[in-house]
Amino acid sequence: MQKIHMLRERISPFRPNSKGFSLIEVVIVLLIAGIIMSIVSTGLLHFYNLTKQKDARTRLEFVSEAVEEFIKFNGRLPCPASYINPIDTVDFGREASHLCRDVVAAAGIFVNGAGDDKVVIGGVPVRSINIPDEYAFDPWGNRMTYAVTAIQATDGEIYYEYDGKIIVRDSNGNVITNEA
Repeated sequence: MQKIHMLRERISPFRPNSKGFSLIEVVIVLLIAGIIMSIVSTGLLHFYNLTKQKDARTRLEFVSEAVEEFIKFNGRLPCPASYINPIDTVDFGREASHLCRDVVAAAGIFVNGAGDDKVVIGGVPVRSINIPDEYAFDPWGNRMTYAVTAIQATDGEIYYEYDGKIIVRDSNGNVITNEA
């Protein structure tokens, strides 16, 4: 009888004199810790994305205000800058030309259409509109795209304030700016 009692004590995982954890206890603790970590990391990722989106909107508003100031002084929109100029070069963030209608497709500048309907696409001309170089990039580090109709960004042409609009879309194609 005494042998059976001793055998039960060895097999039981809930012995009062136990000096460790059973495999089941360790698995339960790890499972609970994993659930808590996934909840916390999901919340942090959501907060991180909201912060980046807010920063992107702030940058777009800042660029828009700088473009408006450029229009006041020059009577036209700035022509886009080349995408390929590195940030540490003199031409980074400078307009491709003050005669935007004469710009042809080149490295870092894209042209769509012809004649007065030509659209010139490139980077934000941050140095031409006198804003910090960091505004040429979105909060994720991607170069922002800036596009204008060539006629609206050419010296000597008449600038019409409501002759176009900018629409910003997220990665799913949803519009994230208000159309004016």
